[in-house]
Amino acid sequence: MGRNSTNLVALFFIVIIFLSSFWVSSASCIKQERESLLRLKASFVDSSNRLVSWKGNDCCSWEGVGCDHTNGGHVIKLDLRNYEYSYSTSLLSNGVDSSLFELKYLNYLDLSGNSFNYTQTPLYLTELLELTYLNLSLTYFHGEISRSLGNLTKLVVLDFNIFKSLDGPGYFHWTELFIDGLEWVSSLSSLEYLDLSGIRVVQSNLVVDVMQVLNILPSLSSLKLSNCGLQNTLHIYAPQNASFLSKLQHLDLSYNMFDGPIPSFLRNMTSLRFLSLHSNRYNSSIPSWLSNLVNFDTLDLGFNMFSSIEGGLSSIVRNNCHLKTLHLSFNHFLGEDIFGSYENLSTNCKQYGLEELYLNMMIKFGTHTIPNWLGELQNLKFLYLQNNSLRGSIPSSFGNLSSLEKLDISYNMLNGGFPISFGKLSNLMLLNLRENNLDGVFLESFGQLQNLILLDLSHNDFKGALSEIHFANISRLEYLFMDENELLSFEMKSSWVPAFQLKIFSIGSTLGFGTTKFPRWIGTQKEMSYLNLFNCNIVGPIPTWFKFQNLIFLDLSYNQITRSLPKSIDDQMPNLTGLLISNAHINGSLPQSLCRLKNLELLIVSNNRLSNTIPSCLSILNLNLLDLSSNNLLGVFPSSFQNLSNLEVMNLARNQLQGEPLMAMRSFNFLSILDLEGNKFCGNIPEWMGKNLQNLQLLNLRGNMFNDTIPSTLWLLPRLQILILADNKLVGNIPPNVGNFSASRRPIANNDGLLCNSTEDPYAFCYMSYITQVMKSSKFNYSYSQLYLIVNIDLSNNNLHGHIPSEIVAINGLFALNLSHNNLSGIIPVEIGSSIALESLDLSFNQLSGSIPNSMASLNSLGTLKLSNNNFSGCIPREGHLSTFNDVSSYENNPNLCGAPLAVICPNENPKESSVEIDNVYDNDSHEEHKLEKMWFWIIVVLGYALGFWAVVGTLILKRSWRYAYFQFMDETKDKICVAILVNMTTLKQQMGGNVHRCVL
Repeated sequence: MGRNSTNLVALFFIVIIFLSSFWVSSASCIKQERESLLRLKASFVDSSNRLVSWKGNDCCSWEGVGCDHTNGGHVIKLDLRNYEYSYSTSLLSNGVDSSLFELKYLNYLDLSGNSFNYTQTPLYLTELLELTYLNLSLTYFHGEISRSLGNLTKLVVLDFNIFKSLDGPGYFHWTELFIDGLEWVSSLSSLEYLDLSGIRVVQSNLVVDVMQVLNILPSLSSLKLSNCGLQNTLHIYAPQNASFLSKLQHLDLSYNMFDGPIPSFLRNMTSLRFLSLHSNRYNSSIPSWLSNLVNFDTLDLGFNMFSSIEGGLSSIVRNNCHLKTLHLSFNHFLGEDIFGSYENLSTNCKQYGLEELYLNMMIKFGTHTIPNWLGELQNLKFLYLQNNSLRGSIPSSFGNLSSLEKLDISYNMLNGGFPISFGKLSNLMLLNLRENNLDGVFLESFGQLQNLILLDLSHNDFKGALSEIHFANISRLEYLFMDENELLSFEMKSSWVPAFQLKIFSIGSTLGFGTTKFPRWIGTQKEMSYLNLFNCNIVGPIPTWFKFQNLIFLDLSYNQITRSLPKSIDDQMPNLTGLLISNAHINGSLPQSLCRLKNLELLIVSNNRLSNTIPSCLSILNLNLLDLSSNNLLGVFPSSFQNLSNLEVMNLARNQLQGEPLMAMRSFNFLSILDLEGNKFCGNIPEWMGKNLQNLQLLNLRGNMFNDTIPSTLWLLPRLQILILADNKLVGNIPPNVGNFSASRRPIANNDGLLCNSTEDPYAFCYMSYITQVMKSSKFNYSYSQLYLIVNIDLSNNNLHGHIPSEIVAINGLFALNLSHNNLSGIIPVEIGSSIALESLDLSFNQLSGSIPNSMASLNSLGTLKLSNNNFSGCIPREGHLSTFNDVSSYENNPNLCGAPLAVICPNENPKESSVEIDNVYDNDSHEEHKLEKMWFWIIVVLGYALGFWAVVGTLILKRSWRYAYFQFMDETKDKICVAILVNMTTLKQQMGGNVHRCVL
């Protein structure tokens, strides 16, 4: 018994000692490695405290650190990945600290999503020979990746992807990493995963290099080389007996510059599950053998230039039962049989696995209908068919797509009504049928779309009335767009309380609500942020219950709101960013409460009946757009508006405002459009406008009282295209230097700001206003966006004098030039013939003289020509396009002008020669050159005569022997002539019997 007790005690102490040693080994880490980790921590700026757990002696318990307790407790894993991929949570450092490379036993290293401030990739990585996993993606290294990474022969995963970015504000510039060749990768014989996306590969024979590398890596299953600058010729060959072809499962070659046909060696990649050739330049047909790779999970051929699909789309779907994602968008398919079979798919698959099908913008030409077989893809969740010029009706078979969540068939030419079968799509969350020719009324089955979140049926021909029944079961709806259905109305009872809470409600240009009042049910939508009731037949003031705390955009334009804006608008809609109430019969004054809308950026209250003054307190707002045009506003332009330095558009046209507004705009650096037409503004146009307003594209000061001269600096504005200074009191000459004035620049319409094209982004707010232009003898209203390719200059009805600068008529892209009703003199510069885009030219009511240049015959776009009431002379040119102007009013009241279409007949001379002669006479440069030639002609004649005369006479005077010889020669010549005459006369006398007279010498 005692002996057993002794054994038990001994065993107990052995167990205690063993457990104690195990606890010690597991509760601590190697001191040297802990100190290395602490130095590494100190090298980071950790603003989000991700390394807050790195303290104490047990480094193995620190977050992201892993130890091998079976081999001395060495640190073998370091995971510092920024899993949120956000700038705010990233670790920042000026390079990898050398302490990292003291962790010799590391086999797992992940530094992804952190910033190393564009430093070189660390060379000492090659000292970590035990690494099997290395992830340096999105680490903002810069420069060349060392080929010595090939020494890490145990690597299984190598991820260097930089073709992505951290979430957050624009804090980092794009980094550039490159590799000189890929041969070093062949040393990584254990590699299974390789991602070099975004890294530029610099080597001449890239494709062969890639193929050779693949052939040497027997275990490689995933290869990602997206956006590596790779390219090839039309012939790509893989090595013979390439074993990797049958093993590779994931291949991403997207965003490169491959062209020609799809490489044929891909047909041997029988294990391939993911293939992306997205955004290359492939320009042949999609081969039929591609549909035989039956293991596809994802096939992305979008954003190329494929011309056709061998066998049609149905052949790809039919043979790939497990295919889940197919992307063919943004190609240029030209064939008539894009979809293939229009009947049904074969029974190759018991069930098709396709979940996402992207076919938007893939058909360039042809007439196609939506095939019925798409309705057989019962697992389909996303279907995108927008912008394909599809015709016909939506197939009823779509009702079989019970899993469908997103359906977009917008921007086509579909007709017919809203399919009844859509009522079966209970999982549908997004339905976009925008911009088609769909019509008919909505049936009650519409209300079965119970999970619908976004519905866009804008720009169709739907009609009838939508009522509560249609929305009875729809409880998740947040975004509803029904604009431009002119025969559609929303006739709900005022007591109706919808089951949903809308964030966006846009029904502009519909019949409205079946009543002229604001519908009470809208007031129940407390989450509303965007409300568009443009042209909805609403009559009456904005009601007091119209309160939306979250509303940021409101458009009530083209209704009959009447009365004034609510005095408590800041209480009803405190977070408004955009307020649009144009053409709405608003009267009274602008309320002071507008100034309390602290977030207001867009204020458009144009074409109303506003009176009184503009509240000066608007200057405290951060306005980007201010349009109060076409009202009855009075008073002086508020000087406090000098604080509106963020304005992009200011339109105060057609009011009765006074003052000197231009003097307050020195700091308007973002101003793009300034329209002050039709007021009583005065003062001069300051010189600094041409230096400070560098973004100005349209300047309209027509119909005011601006005086003094036109500053030459206006011509230096780099983006100015529309300059209208007509009907003012400007004097002096037209500045001759037109510098940067040209249409070949960034257009007025752009998608970066308020002046955009709504057809390119249907959900963007694009400011629309109009300016009156006289074109082809008529007045037209042009929208600002329509003027984006036009250069228009109108300086008419001022008191300008002097010559027309030749530079102004030779402006690139000049569309209209109006200098009428001034006191200009001189001639029409012949350079006007280079303005081939000119459509309207009005120089009438000036003092211009000379001939009409023949060069104007080349103005083939000219539609309006007014040269009347000047002092032109000579024949009217009838060559080229000028022969089409047969209206007398173009030339009348020029006393010295003749020729058709005037009744005055020109003198009998070749009109063409006469016109050319007159052009030469009245062209200053040619005239001066002609006088200079005549002067040199007479100088040469006189010098020649003098030199010739004195060369002969001077020699005879100075040389006596030459003088004697000369006179002796003359005497002998005289005697010979006399003898010859006597002989001839004697002979003639004998023949005629007459008398012979003696030659008296």
